[in-house]
Amino acid sequence: MKDQNDSLSLKNYQINKKIMNHEMKKNNEFYKNCTEYFEFLRKNSTVDFEFEDEYYFTMPAISSHQ
Repeated sequence: MKDQNDSLSLKNYQINKKIMNHEMKKNNEFYKNCTEYFEFLRKNSTVDFEFEDEYYFTMPAISSHQ
């Protein structure tokens, strides 16, 4: 029984690790894309207040997972 529980714990750990790695990859991709967009806006002397609002609302949630 103990071996079975250890095996399940290992499987759960591996699954959770894959999920967390995937989430981190997506979060990093989001951050990179946002940074590129902000650079584009700066270079063109443009603002996008709606995007900025969403970005600053979303980033704390993403940052807390890393």
